[in-house]
Amino acid sequence: KKQLERDIRKNKRLVMDCEKAIDKLEKEIAELDKLLSDPDGNRKVIEEGDLFNRYEQIKQKLTKQMIDWENHNLVLSELEEQRSLMSL
Repeated sequence: KKQLERDIRKNKRLVMDCEKAIDKLEKEIAELDKLLSDPDGNRKVIEEGDLFNRYEQIKQKLTKQMIDWENHNLVLSELEEQRSLMSL
């Protein structure tokens, strides 16, 4: 039972970490969207930087974090289900 509680805490932490990472990545994407939505005003930034590659990398990281978040939530749900069955 102690191990189960540790696993639940661990997965809750992992879910929260994923949520923080997702939030950060979504903010980065929003900033890049702003830059890309005004190509004339941000031409220098767009031409100088590797903006499109960076955008794609962030999108890939976001997708990975969302998959991780979903997996950790599934594990957490299963663990909490086990805990509720043990307390019957």
